[in-house]
This record gives sequence, structure tokens and C-alpha cells, in this order.
Amino acid sequence: MQSFLYKDKPDELAKIKEENLNNIMQGCQEKYASQIRRIIKDQLLHRYFHDHSTPSSKRLNDPNYFDKFFIGCTPDNIISDRMSYELVEKMSDTEHNKNAITLDSFLDKYGWEEVKKMVSFIIDLEKDAHEKNAVAKKMAISMSLMQFTGQGVHWWSAEMFLCNIMNNMFLPETNSHHDIKLDEEIIFNTGKTIIESASLDFIPRFASVLYEDLKVERNKKNTLIYNAIYGKVPEDQIKNNAAIKAFLKSYNNT
Repeated sequence: MQSFLYKDKPDELAKIKEENLNNIMQGCQEKYASQIRRIIKDQLLHRYFHDHSTPSSKRLNDPNYFDKFFIGCTPDNIISDRMSYELVEKMSDTEHNKNAITLDSFLDKYGWEEVKKMVSFIIDLEKDAHEKNAVAKKMAISMSLMQFTGQGVHWWSAEMFLCNIMNNMFLPETNSHHDIKLDEEIIFNTGKTIIESASLDFIPRFASVLYEDLKVERNKKNTLIYNAIYGKVPEDQIKNNAAIKAFLKSYNNT
């Protein structure tokens, strides 16, 4: 109605809208004011504050797009929550190779980014710290056995993702933002199992990522990586890997 009454007086209309916005903002803390103003003008009340003779971006409150946000099904290129729940039921606690084959089928169909989202979703289903760590360990070991070659997985991405899973294994009594402690025992056991079972192509890169990014106590990390290198990695690969050579130099000086 306002837009119609003031259609020939755009400056007056803009002034009225700004006054209305100021009334809405009364009592808002100054440090949040600019961000909240932007949210109100550009998102919540976009059609009030902006000329909508041209289509807005795909906002939920735009009638041109509203129904498209509620299409009633998951797009074909996205792994649905239902499929994730079904995978939880199928995953074995001991047969990691079979788990890897199942994950490979998801990788083939949906791609690496969707697989990462699905694995994170499955881990976060567990609220108990012990259970969450157990699921994380199972998923990490199973993923280390996947066939990443030729699937468009970015170099180092898989190894870094597994290291990130391990870096989020916390002790239950300190599962808070103020006093977070890692469950180094399960992290060490997870890494050890991966090293014992993964392929020779995977191990050198995984050892390098652990050396750079794993957040456990240094002696445990050093032992884990040392065993990975001398238990699995051929000597010629050691010579050609700068991160491993740096680790060996530091390890020999301790």
C-alpha cells in the first residue's frame, strides 16, 4: 500500500521505510546493528525495502522460488539422510574391506564431497563420546581402503579428511569447548590400523599429513609415523617425500 501511495515520491517512501527500520532496530546492541540491519533489509523484508520489479535472488520468501525449496524429494546428485541411515545399519564393525566397497559405490555415484558430508553426518549421529569415537574409527579405517584413483578426489584430500576425523576424537569427560582433550589412545589405534591395512600408495601421503596436522602427544605421533614409514613405505618413496624426510630428521634428533 505504501509503495502505491508514494509511487511518485520515491524519496519520501525511502525515508518512511528507513524510519520503520530504525523503529525495528530500537534496543539492538550497537556491535550487532549493521549485520542485523542488513539481514532485515536484504533477507527478511527484502520485498519491502527493495524494488522487486526484477526478480530477487533465490530467497525463501520470494514467491517465484518458494515452492522450489519444498520439492518433496532429494535431488539425484545428493545423498539423502535416509540413505545415510541405511548405511549405518549395513556397516560392519570388523569387515572394513566390505565397508570400503560400499563407500566406493557412493563415491562412484555421488562424488567425493557428498561422501565426506555423509561420513560426517553418520559420525555426528552419535552423541555419546565413546560411541562417536568408535564410529569415527570404523569410518576412517574403511575410508582408507577405498579406491580413490580415477574418481576425481583431490590429491591429499582423503588423507587430510581422515586426519581431521582423528583430530575430533575427544575424551567424554572433557567434551566441552572449554577443556577439550583428545582421546589419544583411540586416535593412535585408528592410525595404527590404517597403516597396517592401507595401500602403499596411501601410506606415504597419510604419514605426511599426520606429521603436519595430527594433534596428539608428540611421542605417540612420532611412533605412529615411524612405524608407518619403516613398516610399509619403500625406501625410494621415503627419499622422494619432503615431509617424511623432515620427520625422520627431527625424529633422529630426539
